[in-house]
Amino acid sequence: SNRDSVRALALDSTGAAYVTGFTNGGFPVTAGAYDTSYNGGGEDIFIAKLNPGGSTLVYSTYVGGSLVEQAGTIAVDGSNNVYVSGLVQYNSFPTTAGAYDTTFNGAADLFALKLNATGSALLYSTYLGGSGDDTVSDIKVDGSGNLYLLGNTPSVNFPTTAGAYDRLLNSSYATFLTKLNASGSALVYSTYLEGADGQTIGKALAVDGSGNAYAAGSVYASSANPNFPTTPGAYDTSVAASDDEDIFITKFNAGGSALLYSTLFGNDNAWEETIDLGVDSSGDVLLVGQASEPNVPTTAGAYDRSYNGHTDGFVFKLHPDNSPTISAIADQIINEDTATDLLTFTIADMETPAGSLTLSASSANTALVPNSSIILGGSGSSRTLTLTPAANQSGAAVITVQVGDGNSAVVETFIITVNAVNDPPTISPISDRVTLYQTATGPISFTVGDVETAAGSLTVTGSSSNQVLIPDTNLVFGGSGANRTLIATPAAGHSGPVTINVQVGDGAATALTAFTLTVRSPEADSDGDGLADGWEMDNGLDPLVNDAADDPDNDGLTNLAEYQAGSDPQNADSDGDGVNDGLEIGGDPVHPLDTDGDGTPDFADTDDDGDTRPTALECPAGPPCPDHDGNGRADYLDPDDDGDTLPTAVECPTGPPCPDTDHDSMPDYLDLDSDDDGLADSLEGLGDPDADGTPNYLDLDSDGDGIPDTLEGVADHDGDSTPNYLDLDSDGDGISDAQEGIGDADGDSTPDFLDEDADNDGIKDRVECPGGAPCPDVDGNGLPDYLDARADTDGMVFPISSRMPMAMATRPTTTPTTTGWPIIRIWTATPMV
Repeated sequence: SNRDSVRALALDSTGAAYVTGFTNGGFPVTAGAYDTSYNGGGEDIFIAKLNPGGSTLVYSTYVGGSLVEQAGTIAVDGSNNVYVSGLVQYNSFPTTAGAYDTTFNGAADLFALKLNATGSALLYSTYLGGSGDDTVSDIKVDGSGNLYLLGNTPSVNFPTTAGAYDRLLNSSYATFLTKLNASGSALVYSTYLEGADGQTIGKALAVDGSGNAYAAGSVYASSANPNFPTTPGAYDTSVAASDDEDIFITKFNAGGSALLYSTLFGNDNAWEETIDLGVDSSGDVLLVGQASEPNVPTTAGAYDRSYNGHTDGFVFKLHPDNSPTISAIADQIINEDTATDLLTFTIADMETPAGSLTLSASSANTALVPNSSIILGGSGSSRTLTLTPAANQSGAAVITVQVGDGNSAVVETFIITVNAVNDPPTISPISDRVTLYQTATGPISFTVGDVETAAGSLTVTGSSSNQVLIPDTNLVFGGSGANRTLIATPAAGHSGPVTINVQVGDGAATALTAFTLTVRSPEADSDGDGLADGWEMDNGLDPLVNDAADDPDNDGLTNLAEYQAGSDPQNADSDGDGVNDGLEIGGDPVHPLDTDGDGTPDFADTDDDGDTRPTALECPAGPPCPDHDGNGRADYLDPDDDGDTLPTAVECPTGPPCPDTDHDSMPDYLDLDSDDDGLADSLEGLGDPDADGTPNYLDLDSDGDGIPDTLEGVADHDGDSTPNYLDLDSDGDGISDAQEGIGDADGDSTPDFLDEDADNDGIKDRVECPGGAPCPDVDGNGLPDYLDARADTDGMVFPISSRMPMAMATRPTTTPTTTGWPIIRIWTATPMV
């Protein structure tokens, strides 16, 4: 019965009509409706449902508070729930518990409500707004019951959401797009849409089956470039300076975070205004509007391409080349020198099959992530990405993944953060080695390195698996920087294999390499020349060169012969005796000469013949060597140098200087008659019958009878097989040579020790001295009878000739004479007549 105003209409799938507006009261309501009473204060909202035939009011209800409310737009979902939005300027509008905003924000707010399908209850009711005058132009609901609101606001604090396309008001008046969840309890997203140099007025809204929202309205330009956001490749991206108003059509992605496309529509010197728009199943946008100038763009074949005057309506269909879509890729954090896991994402396009879309990726920090290390995979709509940062690099890089359909492209970015990790140092491998017995290896080269640490600051250490063979202290490292060396020295007397571990460290991490070092045994023959390595090394030869036939010391012996004999191949005279090894070893090096049989071969024996005379003295000038006895054996090989049957070792028992008994400047070992007694040493021999400690060959009186050997001689006067010089009674008369002496009592030129009748008295000495010393002295004249021709004092001289008469003996007629012998008194006898 009062003033009523209808503002919006919606239809459900049955054709039932839903009407909203505002009234001053008296509006028809139905029993059981949410609110059947006018609330006063000026204007209440009404919501009414008519059956498809328009014959019955299914339900009708008031919604309002104590002051003015105005409905502006309506929508119906698939369950016939009704959504209404409009303007409210006070804080008494009915809201529901748990709704997004139950508090009025000042000036003019929007309201958004959801009425159940019977019109009997509010499912939710909420305020939406900032501190300024906020208005709503259009709403839409999607299949999930989410409510989309398009309107306009001057409020700098209009609610926006994190990640939304535009959260800052940059102009005096902007369009907003808000998505409210199905329960009305929270904003799914909320964003501004504006140009910095002008004003935008959002007027119409559509939502497609993917949840993408389409907004249309007007841009009021104050300059040639109102900075309204358009997208590359869009139908029209600029506003002419003379334009008052152009239409914009903008498509948001389902998250409200990006523009899928945005374009302008209009022409110079024209005024165009949006009335409404829709979107079909192909994504084509149909917009209806009005224009006041003849320059609105038209297409060939269109129904009416001519301006008809004043204000004309127009319809245009925008067939967008919808940009492809790409799902979000989360930021990644990995460690240095590792690849990402397989990252999955999806791509799509409304017009182009996913398999035909082009995909690329790039890095904003190619030093960290080279573009070539970004690997794209997958097929169709399901795609993958892996990336591997550059070796030993850390930091962050923005990775951009772009998908294109040939006309437009979209990008998705994510940040890859690569954490620094201490890289272990590196060390080159060392090949297995062989070294000779008791021989250090040469410098073994290897390299070290590290990404973070200078090579010169790296520490290199080593260890041996066999401390007996190669102690750790015998591992000596050298070199500098990246180039290092190792010398390993085997311990003396040991051989075999050993594992050498070489470790490099940077203070935090280490790297290890190992190799086997084989120390050859001394018996090994590395060059196969028959000479043991140890012997070759000990003797200055090369165990790796076949030198068995060489003769480095020129002694006439090959190295092999010297090895067999045990002589020094570098010394022609191993024992330094003046005779070279070739002569001293002989023709059979396996059995070298040992002249004196003392177990020391001649080449190592300084007295080859063992005669106490050093070979160097017996052969002082070297070969040819002296052979004093001419027996064909050089003295240094002859144990009896003078051939006197007496060994040189006996004749020179203590070695040089050797005795020279007879002082004839000929040492005894070369003197055939060492005592110069006229008797050859070979005859006298080594006996010592007189036990005086002097062997016969050196004893001038071998038998100690007081008679020099030179007088006694070698004759055997008495035929007893004992030569006189050894016979104590040379004439066998029973009287010792020592008693008889060398006198010649009877002057017969035969000394008494050889004269059986020393006094020539015709009576044998053995008769006159039958018992040996002391001999009788009958007449007591001091002469033993065997020397006394007148032994009985009768004056008769014996013997008496049988032809001579006995006569008295007379005194000597001559005086005693001296002949070099002892004085002998000569007596004469006068025969008796």
